[in-house]
Amino acid sequence: MKLVDKNGRKMKNRQLSFQRLSELSRSEFETLEQLPNIGPAAAGYFKQVDVSHPQDLVGRDPYTLFEKLCRVTNCRFDPCLLDQFISAVRFMEGDEAKPWWEYTSERKQEYDSHHKTDVSP
Repeated sequence: MKLVDKNGRKMKNRQLSFQRLSELSRSEFETLEQLPNIGPAAAGYFKQVDVSHPQDLVGRDPYTLFEKLCRVTNCRFDPCLLDQFISAVRFMEGDEAKPWWEYTSERKQEYDSHHKTDVSP
């Protein structure tokens, strides 16, 4: 996907508004880093759980992906990363683009009460 500004210059994802991103066809996204709220680090975490392309997120459970990441790395990640996972999955499934922190209340209600992951040895 080549996103350009009004002068024809290639734009980076962070230069795009959430509204503009929401207007694009999900099939236009070629890399994870083009998704709202996903930078190189989060893209790397997705790749550790076998998600290498934005289309791989469709139909996936962000909570399960996060739990798998914690298991395969034997690390407990900041729950804000789960918010990013939720935002990316929801976006690829057709929801409008929103800042990751707008998913915090969902995560707190859903994950914190039902999906505790113990990554201790």
